[in-house]
Amino acid sequence: MNEHNVLKRISRYFSVIILCMAVTTTAVAQTPKVTVDARNVSIKELLQRIEANSQYTFAYVDAEIKTDKIVSVTATNRSIASIIAEVLPGVNMEVKGLKIILTRARGGGGASGAASRGKPHGQGPGNR
Repeated sequence: MNEHNVLKRISRYFSVIILCMAVTTTAVAQTPKVTVDARNVSIKELLQRIEANSQYTFAYVDAEIKTDKIVSVTATNRSIASIIAEVLPGVNMEVKGLKIILTRARGGGGASGAASRGKPHGQGPGNR
């Protein structure tokens, strides 16, 4: 009976370890990182540099995300989410596969106008 309890405990420990590994792997996969050095560039140019230095591409609606603002970012192995939060406060970021979708947060933030009309960026024939 004592051996049975020991085996149960070992089984539980392995289950917890495997669960922790799965959660960590998922978290790492959803927080892409990049190294980029961009000084005095538009946000649009910054996004293009992030795309060039990673395997990710951005998708956003031009009328919702103001990309003409000039920014400077120097980042080494930094999460893309933290860069976006710094240069585009009020913008939500969602990672779907290798696509990073930027949307205006409800109630304001990075919008250049009240209406959300405009052509989606990154949604051309080759990007679907």
